[in-house]
Amino acid sequence: MNRTLLLISVLAVPDGASSQQVTIPSAAVTVEGASSATIPPFQPIPWAPTREMYVIENAAFASFSNTISITGIGLRADGGFVTGPQSFSPLVFTTLSTSPTPLVQTSIDANHGADAREFTAVGSLQATSGSTPNDDLFHVTFDPPFVFDPTLGSRLLIEFDWLGQSPPVPVLDIVPNAAHVTRFREHPGSGLVVDQDAPVITLDYLPGGYATVEAFGSGCGQHLRSLVESFHAVSNPVDLQRGSGWRATPMGTGYAVAAGSSAYVPPASTPLAFAAGSVEQVALPWVIPHPGGVTQSLWIDFAGSIALEPIGPAGGRYTWAGAVTVFPLWAGFPLAHGTVHAELDPTNANRFHVTWVDAVQGLNHRNTFQATIERSGAIEVKYEAVDVPADAIVGITPGHGALRLDADLSLEVARGWLPGSDTRRVELVPATPGARPVMGSTFGLTTNALPPAVHLGWLMLSFRRLDPVVDLTVIGMRDCRLYTGATLGPLPLALPSVTPLPIPTSAAFAGRTLYAQLAVVGFPTPNPLPIATSNGLAMTIQPN
Repeated sequence: MNRTLLLISVLAVPDGASSQQVTIPSAAVTVEGASSATIPPFQPIPWAPTREMYVIENAAFASFSNTISITGIGLRADGGFVTGPQSFSPLVFTTLSTSPTPLVQTSIDANHGADAREFTAVGSLQATSGSTPNDDLFHVTFDPPFVFDPTLGSRLLIEFDWLGQSPPVPVLDIVPNAAHVTRFREHPGSGLVVDQDAPVITLDYLPGGYATVEAFGSGCGQHLRSLVESFHAVSNPVDLQRGSGWRATPMGTGYAVAAGSSAYVPPASTPLAFAAGSVEQVALPWVIPHPGGVTQSLWIDFAGSIALEPIGPAGGRYTWAGAVTVFPLWAGFPLAHGTVHAELDPTNANRFHVTWVDAVQGLNHRNTFQATIERSGAIEVKYEAVDVPADAIVGITPGHGALRLDADLSLEVARGWLPGSDTRRVELVPATPGARPVMGSTFGLTTNALPPAVHLGWLMLSFRRLDPVVDLTVIGMRDCRLYTGATLGPLPLALPSVTPLPIPTSAAFAGRTLYAQLAVVGFPTPNPLPIATSNGLAMTIQPN
């Protein structure tokens, strides 16, 4: 099947909206134009990259007094041409822009404004009746629409890049020496041609601007976070005890960590055979999810870690820094003492145990502990004997540059959530995917990936976005940021329910951007503050 590729500026029609049309040049509304053999896509030029830009002067929009949202473009067929439904659907790359500056006569690219929008869509060849004037033969729909304000005095620029061979159908309708339209045409071997010959263009539009929602920032956890504690013999001695443990549950881009509850299961399998400096790859009986994807293998380091992605040779602190890794108790255990076992639970086929038995640090300081990998992707660590007089690392990291060793795992396990140290981010999102703050509607907000201990939240609203943002670390909210300015709220939010925002119909709100951010509260402790912030949402209010 032949394909034609175009480059034009674009936008799309919202569900239920009533689109209107304007014909350019206006003189062609009821008058037949001339036949054109020079305007693609209806000429049989194989793989000839022809560029067409149509610069529509502001005077063509003299009857418009408000912003419009352009949702589609149609090109009219030559009069008398009759076609049935077409199976050919050209792929369209579309770019629209405005230009308040003088035109450059030597370059198509230089004429585009800073607001140039490129979009990929599938165009359609439509049936035509053969009337005079005829129907649109080619049409492309834009989503989202391109917002254009004719009252600013700007031109509208439409560019098509025709890159493929077209089907053998007749030419389009054109208007020679068209008023208020300049055509730039660039074809290999012929250079740039500038004239006033323009195709008859149908612009589909919606009166008014197009409402949008855009997420920005991340609130707390600007960087992908680890939950790893570094123990030191003097400054932070190991405080793990027999019978203690912790559980990490996958959530979003990281893990939620809380106290463990399952019992230690003594190993019954043959110990794994480790060569010096090696990592032992062990197959799981099922596939498990993790923040980096999925795996059916574990990469076990005798020194006290388990990676869920392939890692390099053992023996160095940073061999596992790039992979999703759990550290049940990484203390540099040597191969000379102790054993490591890997086996399916004898009574539960959804649990797989990796157990270190009598791993020694220093002079006969023995450690026995176990990491249980569950089919759900959860990981639970249990301590049967802990005697680590020197340094150690305990916790879990999503890897890929996120390794940090500054958590307090004991505090995390006791409270179930520590803002800024938890690996997840609080997310503020539209309650209905794809919903927009259209004037006169009710726009709902809700949350994703809430930490399990969160019990209260505030929705902060403002017409002002802080620039620069406020770093809240100084008040005890580590790695958290504030994005909203003078707050209209805050509005209490019962988590994780939907908060409805009635969007006013007053024209005074059209085009204004409302900024929202969520703050949530966990279990109270004095420092750090048990408060975390979400990403921000920029909600531009418009009639469509």
